[in-house]
Formats: sequence, C-alpha cells, structure tokens
Amino acid sequence: MAFTPEEQAAQLRKPSGDGALQIMDYMTRGNTLLYREVLNQLQIQPEHHLLELGQGNGYLVPQILNTEQNVQYSAIDFSEASVNIAMAENQPAVLSGKARFVLGNISDLPFDKQVFDTVFGINVLYFWEQPETELKEIFRVLKPNGTFILGYRPKNKMQQLPFTQFGFQLYEPDEVENLLLQSGFTQAKSLIFEDAERVVNSKTIKMDAAVTLAFKP
Repeated sequence: MAFTPEEQAAQLRKPSGDGALQIMDYMTRGNTLLYREVLNQLQIQPEHHLLELGQGNGYLVPQILNTEQNVQYSAIDFSEASVNIAMAENQPAVLSGKARFVLGNISDLPFDKQVFDTVFGINVLYFWEQPETELKEIFRVLKPNGTFILGYRPKNKMQQLPFTQFGFQLYEPDEVENLLLQSGFTQAKSLIFEDAERVVNSKTIKMDAAVTLAFKP
C-alpha cells in the first residue's frame, strides 16, 4: 500500500485500518538506531517499572523485560490498532503480567501519581499539540528521582521529509531541553547520533537521532 505524504503523516500519528501493520513495520525498520540508543539510556534496574508512551507494535518489550529481574512494563497508546498489535506481538509477557498495554491519552494518564521509575517515548513528541499538558501528566506519574527520556529526530532533519508538513510539531534538542526544564524537570541533556542516509524524492538526506533525558527532583 502506497501512502501519500498526508496519509503517511496520519498513520504515523495514529496507526489504523489496513495500513497499521505496514506503518509499524516502517517505523521499526527506520528507527533501529533510535530504539537502540533509547534502550541504552533506560538504565534499567531490578524491580523497575517503566512506562512507554506510544509503543507502536511493542518492539522494545522483550529487550526491556530481559534486562533485569522483576522488571515491569506498561504502555499507553491512543491507537486501538497499536494496542491490539502490541498485545499480540508480546502475548507471553501480557499473560504473565509483566507487560500491559493501555488504550488512552498521554494528556490524561490513567495511572496513580509516582508509579514509574522511568517514562519514555520515541517519536511521540511531534504530535503533542500542547506539550505542557502531557509533560505535567508525565511528571505526576514519575517517582521522585525518576527519569524521563524522549527519542526523536531534530527539526532540521525532519523538516526535509514531505509528510512532516501535515500536523508535525518539530523541535531542536535545545528546545526540547527548555520545554522539560520549564515543566519542572532538571538536568535536561541531549545526545545526538548520526544515522543512516535516506533518499527522499531523489534527494539524499543525512538523518540524525536525538535522545533527551531529564529527571524529576
């Protein structure tokens, strides 16, 4: 199935229908480096409880759960297709109670306060219309000294991709850091990684991956 740039943007925002599996495969293949670097920064410890925002097909779940003993994983996504696919892909972890997938919105997280040691999201920031609202909720559910991690592509790279003109809010790493600091997080810092080149409309684009970390006091 071929998507127009506008259709691709809509699917990346909220996978649905016949295109859901295709777009999730596209995300997994295109973001291998970003997934790996976010995973490296999670610093998972025994008994840790992690929350992933917009988990897609749940690609990272097995790697997270196999890192340390008694790790618990939760995820929230407002795409019903994503939740259903992630549950199917990670059925053993769901049945054992080690992983749970929740249908809902990041702007109104259905979790108690101070539940998670780490909250993270990959390529979700672009779709927050009022990021202060989402960040307030993330801050609420994090434990004191908890870590928040965002993986994304910097604005100067993403704006070269045709689909990002349809509903994407793009950021440079320093803008993300300022946004986090303004929301009460501390020690915000960003790591930039060179990624593979992509050819878009006969133009070669050298992509970067960004990972920004911050902490709840």
